[in-house]
Amino acid sequence: MELYYDDTDKEVMVLSVHGGLLADNAHHFVSGVEKYIALGMRKLIIDCSGLTKISSYGIGTLVRMHKRMQKKGGDVKLAAVSGVAGKVMRMTGIGEVLQIYAAVEDARLAFAATDVDARDHIDARHPHLED
Repeated sequence: MELYYDDTDKEVMVLSVHGGLLADNAHHFVSGVEKYIALGMRKLIIDCSGLTKISSYGIGTLVRMHKRMQKKGGDVKLAAVSGVAGKVMRMTGIGEVLQIYAAVEDARLAFAATDVDARDHIDARHPHLED
């Protein structure tokens, strides 16, 4: 498994996973993400377009990572889930735990929409905070 990071957004980290996410390499995935969580990253998109296979251990790793991010006030979204890995993910029902988007850009837009909704909610309750 290979991991590639794209933090051009500064707010959202995109992690592209290539190969398989299996029991023997999941620790590499977790340690890679953990260092960014420690630095304050709270929005993560996992680009699964290069993910060729995933085991039940890999599914569990994604769920655990999502729960860790939630405890820190963050969120994890999956994008471009397809092929055999996508079939396994659908069979396990991971979409009930993590949000899945057709493309990375769709997941970015979902984060942006969440930010706008939160600002709208604050502005509605506190009119003096409007721009």
